Amino acid sequence: MEGYIVKNTAFMVFAAAVFVSCQPAHTDRPAAVPGVPAFTLFSEDVKDGDALDAVFTCDGKNVPPGLKWSGEPEGTKSFALILEDPDAPMGNFTHWIVVDIPAGVHSLERAGKFPAPSRELKNSFGESGYGGPCPPSGTHRYIFTLYALSAARLEGSQPSIPKLMLAKAALTSRYARR
Repeated sequence: MEGYIVKNTAFMVFAAAVFVSCQPAHTDRPAAVPGVPAFTLFSEDVKDGDALDAVFTCDGKNVPPGLKWSGEPEGTKSFALILEDPDAPMGNFTHWIVVDIPAGVHSLERAGKFPAPSRELKNSFGESGYGGPCPPSGTHRYIFTLYALSAARLEGSQPSIPKLMLAKAALTSRYARR
């Protein structure tokens, strides 16, 4: 009888582990892209998972936070940065797009500008540049995603980043208006 209990207990533990590992992760972070390695994006201004300081929003100075990155894969020729709100009422809202960031650049100072040939594309506000978080109601997530790309320059106003992506890094913050 004792051997039966041990075998049954071992089976139950194994079955529970398999069940848990098959469940979707409950996280606010963007899902990893299969086959796309990650690298590191960090900031003294944005702590992953924490509330975003109002200075970076429409309620403050509406300036971009400082960002730093490292660990991109060999062969990276440029970076692209996108800030999105996946909780916007009409679907994903893009607050900021910067492309053609040179591979040798590894930081952005608070309210800083990127070096040439970087360029800011139109966001969902219809303007080029940074449009800080400004949710109409409730708490929204704001995801800063940096892509390491295999091309030095992207063509067009809406370049195809996924086709050129070598790796990506992300930080998620939250903001609710007062």
